[in-house]
Amino acid sequence: SIKIELKPEQLPRWDGDWDTAVQYFFEIQEIAALGGNIPRHMGFWLWKNLETGSAVANWYANLTANVKDHMRSHFTHFVSVIQQYFLGQEWQQYIQLKYEQQRFRQRGHDQETPHQFIMRRILYTQMLLQVPPDSREEVYYITSKNPVSWASLLLRDSIRDTATLQLRARELESALIDAWSRSSGAPSKVITQENLLSHLQRVGVQTNASASSGPRRFRSYNSSRGGSNVTANLVETAEELNTSDFQEELQMEDLPNDDTIIHQAFSTMKRQPPPSRRGPFPFSKCDHVSTTLGKRPTWPCRACGSQNHWDKECPMYDRFLQQVKSAKWVAKEDVEEDDHIYTQVYRALPLEKEGPHQEAPGREQDTERTAEEILFSSYSASCDYPAPEPPREESVPIKVPKHKRTAPGQAALGTSVLSMQGRIGSLTEALIDLRLDSGADVSLVSKDYLETLKCKIPIRQGIKMKLWQLTDKNACLEGYVNLPLYVESVDGSILQTEIEAYVVPDMSVDILLGEDYQQAYEMTIKRSLEDGTRVSYRHSPAEIKATAVGRTKDFERLHHTHFSQASYVRAKEHRRSQARRQRKRRKFGEEKRTIRAAEDALISPNSVVSLKVEGYFEEDKDWLVEKSLLANADDSFFAVPNILFSSTYPVIPIMNPTEQPRYVRKGEAVGRITDPEGYLDTPTSLE
Repeated sequence: SIKIELKPEQLPRWDGDWDTAVQYFFEIQEIAALGGNIPRHMGFWLWKNLETGSAVANWYANLTANVKDHMRSHFTHFVSVIQQYFLGQEWQQYIQLKYEQQRFRQRGHDQETPHQFIMRRILYTQMLLQVPPDSREEVYYITSKNPVSWASLLLRDSIRDTATLQLRARELESALIDAWSRSSGAPSKVITQENLLSHLQRVGVQTNASASSGPRRFRSYNSSRGGSNVTANLVETAEELNTSDFQEELQMEDLPNDDTIIHQAFSTMKRQPPPSRRGPFPFSKCDHVSTTLGKRPTWPCRACGSQNHWDKECPMYDRFLQQVKSAKWVAKEDVEEDDHIYTQVYRALPLEKEGPHQEAPGREQDTERTAEEILFSSYSASCDYPAPEPPREESVPIKVPKHKRTAPGQAALGTSVLSMQGRIGSLTEALIDLRLDSGADVSLVSKDYLETLKCKIPIRQGIKMKLWQLTDKNACLEGYVNLPLYVESVDGSILQTEIEAYVVPDMSVDILLGEDYQQAYEMTIKRSLEDGTRVSYRHSPAEIKATAVGRTKDFERLHHTHFSQASYVRAKEHRRSQARRQRKRRKFGEEKRTIRAAEDALISPNSVVSLKVEGYFEEDKDWLVEKSLLANADDSFFAVPNILFSSTYPVIPIMNPTEQPRYVRKGEAVGRITDPEGYLDTPTSLE
């Protein structure tokens, strides 16, 4: 088998850069997937590969010893502390937005291939989204930012996993690049008189244009009117959208003078608004500002959410664009046709003045908002309207791998019920097991245990209940008590909670924390075979270590079950037991008389050495070594004479009668000792 070893210098290096953090965490995760002791030990060495002099290295050097010990204990602790305390929430929003803005051959990736784009999507999807790996759901999210022109080449329904997706991207590389190049050409970006009908048909509008009765007049641009320059924007495709595009406005050709086409374009806006116009909005509604056009928009304003005016007429629209650009954030993208239609309808509607563009008297000034607030509100808007769930294939079960392997029939061996240790009533009470029982909808406490508390707690009258599954169905509860609970967290802090528990007579355990208590504090269980089970409360960052429960007082009442066996079975077991005991006595009896070499010794040819030995020298007395010949592997031997030695100086001579030098290794048996008082003859008298 291959021995899994890893040198510290083989671990990934990092300089604290935001853009390379995802790749750094991905490499750590891949190394940890090798298994064995690597996930636990690699956390001790990851800090060594932080670039010297970088921001993250200086940050790590200034951490306390306790935090460093926590980070070194496991690689997951190392990664989580960096994400929470070095990168922070701002980095998480930055990476999420960067993931949402990924496009094929976007700025900074001008020469990437379709396969490289798919690999970039896979990396971020696996690190940011909690979807089953190598599944249809993962393929759905990876391909959600594909160019529209790839839909006919990379058929999402025919791709079952990410491996197949990568294969298709490599095989169809030339076709994908060609389709993207043709679809992203300049003529498709600008809406003109020639392609307006095709754009309307792409969004499902039936265009039956009739000849107009005559030329009609469109409103002219009023340069004295405040607001942004009313010129048509150059509409970027989804692949080229970035933050600076909000400021780029180019002149477009005039629309055709056809009332039917304008009416059909306006009717498309009567359906559900696109994601960027569903809210929440960064500014409060400016309903006091009414449009100067003939019709009000059916979609709300992107800046304030009002339906009384168009985007360019909103007094907050310029601030909205400025804040979004300063925060380096791109608003949630819409379908390309939606932006086209909205812009063209706004430009083509005839001018029907309903009054000057004035603000209502007494209007309060909006408070200035920072770029971080705009970023947070816009990011919240994107989270409130997530992408639709991918289609799920029916009757395709997903097999979940098992992390713990046990012998057949021994799945429950070594497993304890979920429990934590704590004190009830006060901090002076004894520690007891607080069992977390999610199978009970009500918390219960033993009446016998309640009477042992130093501080007596009165029992209050509660609702009438009977326990049909825990005790005898005729046993009624004796009211309820409000008990303070004190538990110690992993970091040593004491957490205090309160429980409402009903009193049960003759209950075998002290207390059961039911589902009512767990829901009241929104308790969370985190199980790990490596780190152990941890219990936590939602509104407390501290974690509590779960412990195995001890034996209850009823355990002493257990006794062995009486059963009978046939006589021949008992006789056979008796003989086996006798033979087993005899082998054990013989084995340990011989071992007790054996002495072994205490060190290595080289014996020259035809010479004798004094060898230190070790054995079971129970008393400080003399011992006799019987003469013997110690055989070697090549039919040669060592000679040990009869000799007396003292247990205070256990040294015996060993002779090598051969013509070659021989080694006596430490631990080799070199003889057997005997008590000389019982072995040698002794005179009975002085004569």
